[in-house]
Amino acid sequence: MSGDADRFEMPTRAERDRSELLALGCPPRAVAMVLEGGLVETDATRFLDKPADDKPLTLLCGPPGTGKTVAGVRWLAGLHEAMARGEYAKQQVSDPLFITAFALARWPRYDDETMRWLRVSRAIALDDLGREYLDAKGHFASVLEELVDLRYSHERPLLVTSNLTSSGVWERVGMRIHDRWRECGRVLEIRAPSLRRAGGAGGAP
Repeated sequence: MSGDADRFEMPTRAERDRSELLALGCPPRAVAMVLEGGLVETDATRFLDKPADDKPLTLLCGPPGTGKTVAGVRWLAGLHEAMARGEYAKQQVSDPLFITAFALARWPRYDDETMRWLRVSRAIALDDLGREYLDAKGHFASVLEELVDLRYSHERPLLVTSNLTSSGVWERVGMRIHDRWRECGRVLEIRAPSLRRAGGAGGAP
């Protein structure tokens, strides 16, 4: 009997948190750093800790290794925990979502259900903008513009990270998205050195 009891042992809180964050699409290494004490405060985490002042769009840009991805995972984890406490029960929103730019480039734009996720998610982190494939027909540009418009019009948070400079981001995404950011977004241009080279933690791209 004891063997059966061990086999069906309930998961710990940390195991549940890890499983839930992975289910949101968060990368395992960043999840481990957020949950296991390997996270250091960075420009990115401090920026996301500040009130957004009703600005749903946030861009973190700067060199690789400055903690943008990890900060995004911690940001989503906090919102997911708040949802679990019932803080957004009346907003009719679904779980937060972590998406890479690679994944968004393959997003089925004409599937109503999958596009609905981009509208109803409590918050979305779009990671590593600038590394995606830009197809000749403009599929990625169209999906990205629709994503930004959905988050903008429904006033729901969208966090974008990129290894490009902010000017590089605007050149890549176009003036329409840039105008949305100027109206209701905020930007952090990180100039700190890579945490990987410095031997610190929290340095996912």
